[in-house]
Amino acid sequence: MKIQKYVDNCINGVLSDKKQYKRSNDPKISIVIPVYNKEYFILRVLRSIQNQSFKDIEIVFSDDHSYDNTTKLIEQYQQEDERIVLYKQETNRGTLRNRVDGGLKSKGEYILFLDPDDLLVQKNILKTIYSKAKKNNIDIVQFQAYHGDYYNSFYLNDNGHKTGPIYQPELSDFMYYGNGYLQSTECVIWGKLIRRNIFIETINSIDGYYLNQHMTLHDDGLILFILFKKANSYLYIKDYGMIYFNNDKSTMGNMRKKDKINKTVRDCFVYLEFIFNYTNDTPHEKNIEVYQFKGFLDGFNDIYKKVTYGFDYIYKVIDLYLNCNIILKEDKKIIQQVKEQFKLIDSNLTSHAL
Repeated sequence: MKIQKYVDNCINGVLSDKKQYKRSNDPKISIVIPVYNKEYFILRVLRSIQNQSFKDIEIVFSDDHSYDNTTKLIEQYQQEDERIVLYKQETNRGTLRNRVDGGLKSKGEYILFLDPDDLLVQKNILKTIYSKAKKNNIDIVQFQAYHGDYYNSFYLNDNGHKTGPIYQPELSDFMYYGNGYLQSTECVIWGKLIRRNIFIETINSIDGYYLNQHMTLHDDGLILFILFKKANSYLYIKDYGMIYFNNDKSTMGNMRKKDKINKTVRDCFVYLEFIFNYTNDTPHEKNIEVYQFKGFLDGFNDIYKKVTYGFDYIYKVIDLYLNCNIILKEDKKIIQQVKEQFKLIDSNLTSHAL
């Protein structure tokens, strides 16, 4: 299996082409990798990029003030590859801010975001997505991913996605309203080649309050909610070009742990506040907010019941929805019930503390 051999080489640190890589002043693609204490993953994600047939790239590592050997390793690899750029945060700013800053520092015509524990798995995937973008003048090209716990236990995630270019205004409708919610592969920023000027326009339109919230959950959705409105064109291709690893040390693996629950809940409600404030006052727009609100309730119901603080902010966000005249009465009843559940938890915690 060609993919298996490619992944084995990456994980084992094998560099298939050992020539000295030269940096371009205006690379075609910037691959942006936000990192924080990921020393064990740096080499393999780097090799998965270096082993690509498409060479006109820069590799931007944005480090969120790591205290392990992450930056030392990256600086070491810079000696073999001039295309590697290391941007260091002066303080720990969270996944969202770190990813955004890496994207803003990039110089490529397009940006591709990767997480440090993910891998590119086809040596021609960069060539494929760039040629598709240029040929069709596309702002966002999305490819598919293998999902798995490790490189020998992948499963495919093909969701019957619509193929062929999609343009505005159909693009926003397709992403947000056609299925009631973003499809599984739309709600993440990885696996997408994004025209850089569209990304910058997106970030510049987001209030710094949200970008600086130190979010580690739903941060992708916050960016994509605006990105899909700013982009003029989108293309989905069925090529499987990367592996999304499900590991216990990842953000998603940690979010249900006891000491992370309050942070997880706050991130959910920061996102719910964000989409409320960034949609127009029409039933068409507000409906997607309510749908996502309900989706969070279903997906994180066990976590909500374990929250121990931050209730004032939760009530504030819920009240935005309750005080909106456009939201249907039956939906408001559900949201009011949620508020009452939080109040009950809040009251029980308070009584036990007395």
